[in-house]
Amino acid sequence: MSDIRYYYSFRSPYAWLATLRVIEEGLDVNPVPLAKMPEGMEFPGVGVKPNKSKASYFVKDIVRLSKRAGKGLSFPNPFELDWGKAHAPAHYAKGQGKGLAYMAAAFDARWVRGENISEDDVIKKIAAEIGLDPAATVAAANDPAVQSNMMTELDETLETDKPFGVPYFVYQGEPFWGQDRIPLLQERLAETAAAD
Repeated sequence: MSDIRYYYSFRSPYAWLATLRVIEEGLDVNPVPLAKMPEGMEFPGVGVKPNKSKASYFVKDIVRLSKRAGKGLSFPNPFELDWGKAHAPAHYAKGQGKGLAYMAAAFDARWVRGENISEDDVIKKIAAEIGLDPAATVAAANDPAVQSNMMTELDETLETDKPFGVPYFVYQGEPFWGQDRIPLLQERLAETAAAD
């Protein structure tokens, strides 16, 4: 198990871009879906009056960042999904040694093609794309025990790490929030390696 916990959510295009970078840089991470916030915190934007200026910036920012990453962009419709079902197959794939591969393919399905990644047919297509058994992956997505196991794993570190958004990395208790902080995380890893 990696020493770097990587909190992500398919809801976030910033986590999509971080996942691409994690794979490109060959970082060994333990992906954990941020399916709920620590006690006393809310998901950003939940229960808050929409900020039109921030929303406008968000759209422009994601367009330019996806272009910089060499990716097309389609805003998903619907935007909100059954997040437990959307993340459960990634948790299953992690157990099969294909967590990051599933994440990258699911992020592309959502943010490049605009697909609903909580639908069985889309999950099957993603699984087939990365060499997982489509039927077993859909079964995992719909299995309450898989979702419960996923939440148990999150609960083990949630109150210690206190992630407040995604992408959020934690290495030796030190947090790094945002895909643009990956170079700082890499510097910290290099310092640790040099000290050994």
